[in-house]
Amino acid sequence: MMQYSFSATVRDASTHRYPTFTLVDAGTDQEAIHKMAVEHDMRVAELEPDGVWMEIKDGALVKYDVSLA
Repeated sequence: MMQYSFSATVRDASTHRYPTFTLVDAGTDQEAIHKMAVEHDMRVAELEPDGVWMEIKDGALVKYDVSLA
């Protein structure tokens, strides 16, 4: 099991309730992204080579850089 870090790099200016940084234990980056989404009640909107866009409850988008911690 490895530890992945999620760091918010881009967000909707009206969004105030989202994790700015968090660590997730997982076997793969895809598993970590899924765990992050479930744990914080988010939905994966789009995967990109340099990160992942997550949609939070109010519909706003947050982009996270995902890397090994």
